[in-house]
Amino acid sequence: MIKGIMISIMAIVFSICHAQNKHEKDQIKNLYKHVQFKNQAVEYRANIQIGASNFELLINDVPVEQYFGDADGTVNTSIPINDAILHSGSQRWKLILYHGTSKGKDLTGLSSNVLIDIEIEKLTPDISSNEQSASIKILATPTVLISGKPQYKDAGKVIAIYEGINSIRTDSFKNNIVLQQ
Repeated sequence: MIKGIMISIMAIVFSICHAQNKHEKDQIKNLYKHVQFKNQAVEYRANIQIGASNFELLINDVPVEQYFGDADGTVNTSIPINDAILHSGSQRWKLILYHGTSKGKDLTGLSSNVLIDIEIEKLTPDISSNEQSASIKILATPTVLISGKPQYKDAGKVIAIYEGINSIRTDSFKNNIVLQQ
């Protein structure tokens, strides 16, 4: 008799669990109806072109790119930087240039033909959107005229540091991102 009662109790528990599992499965199947997705994700990239030197680029003190090698050429790359942007608003950047090597020999200072071109670009994957991608230049080669020719202004220095702040602001009403200088 106890055995019969136990079997009945187990049958009731099993049917309750089965009904609960079916209910949970239905909830999971319909979960997509309740989840709200953003219209589009925004990707920020640092487009970097540095020539004739070694460098480190930091955004909010987070290293995003560096090069330490032969300083005879140019590094041209595009790096995602979303992980370095912690919040909407002001973002700090810092570029540190170092003299490098040329053909295995240490250079004594930065070259007069250093090239710097850095911009932050906002990319939106939804092409049909009215929102356009945008970019801002944060740094271009600082030059001076020497004998009528533009040359890199910090030539001869062992190290040069450039810093700045740019704003990346979220416009919550339009659900888009606006770059500001």
